[in-house]
Amino acid sequence: MGKFDGILICSDWDGTLRTKYGIPKNNIEAINYFQQNGGLFTICSGRPLDYLLDFFDEIRPNTYVLTLNGAIIKHPDTDEVLFEGFVDKSAEIIVKRLMDSGISFKYISVHRKSDNTVIRESITTLEEYRKLFDSYKIYKVVFITEEPEETLEAKKLITNAKSLGYAAESSWETSIEILKLENTKGFAVRKLKEHLGAKVLITAGDYENDISMLKAADISYAVGDAIPKVKECADRITVPCADGAMASIIEDLKRTVVLP
Repeated sequence: MGKFDGILICSDWDGTLRTKYGIPKNNIEAINYFQQNGGLFTICSGRPLDYLLDFFDEIRPNTYVLTLNGAIIKHPDTDEVLFEGFVDKSAEIIVKRLMDSGISFKYISVHRKSDNTVIRESITTLEEYRKLFDSYKIYKVVFITEEPEETLEAKKLITNAKSLGYAAESSWETSIEILKLENTKGFAVRKLKEHLGAKVLITAGDYENDISMLKAADISYAVGDAIPKVKECADRITVPCADGAMASIIEDLKRTVVLP
């Protein structure tokens, strides 16, 4: 029996586990220790798995990885897909409203399924979106604005997204990601916890698209430099990302977690 048997950690990637300069060394050492002592560690990111695989020589999850905000749950070693979620026809209502808004988007991209991987295609018109939707299964649609103020303006135009069954979340201050509510991080981490039979779910994040998984956790952490509304919904606040937030979280778990 290991000290961390029954504990599942799901960490956001950018701004939580990894800075723009790399993964803090103490995070790598702490995660190795956690895994060696029975814990399950994985990543829950808006990034695709192909991107994350490039870093798995430093940190390798020992269970399924949750990508595209939770639209795909896939094992990095076996390629087994536990879950895939796609947008449906009603997403066009949201896409059209944003495209018709007059906001000058820096770019718009569609993440679509292609065999055993994810392809990101840039689009500029509703007709291009419709052609992709008719030809492929789409995981999410991402709008990138020039300025944070435009992101806020765009979100005001799609306040009906939730009533249509969609999330309109930001991974950073100039992004809006459109995906089904059941494909967001919160639903994904709960699915994984149930599938693995984990006793305690720990989540960590820093930005808006992490909020649903923080709320889904048994214990949630916001990094010290997280945005205010992420800190508000987290159970605990740890050190900033660059100081080794995951190392600090694992040290905290060593002291405080008692398995049921």
